[in-house]
Amino acid sequence: MLRAAPNVPTYCFYGLGVDTPMSFIYDDGFPNSQPMIIPGDGDDTVNRPSSEICLQWANSGYPFNRTIFQGVDHGAILTDASVLRAIEDIVTIDGSVNGALPLSPDKVMYCALMLIFVVFGCCM
Repeated sequence: MLRAAPNVPTYCFYGLGVDTPMSFIYDDGFPNSQPMIIPGDGDDTVNRPSSEICLQWANSGYPFNRTIFQGVDHGAILTDASVLRAIEDIVTIDGSVNGALPLSPDKVMYCALMLIFVVFGCCM
């Protein structure tokens, strides 16, 4: 489903390289039987096509950057050191943010959480 671009610089971060359910096939025993799970690429929770929904904003006229974190699962994306460094690189310019002091790891985590809330808020 096409979503309107957020009209701000966008950084799309997601994990890949972890088996993730792509589809479920139910048999005649539904709902009392377990489905057959068809695996695919993703972060163990969100599959690749869903993670890449942000790619539709790549040509929105605003800066767009996509970063894939190979092998980082959904639960670890906010605690992975490489993800936190990437977020810190975005919010820290020459050691400052709009003249403020460099961000502490706690503030970087806060920025990461806010990023997730914004993404989920605009995509649901």
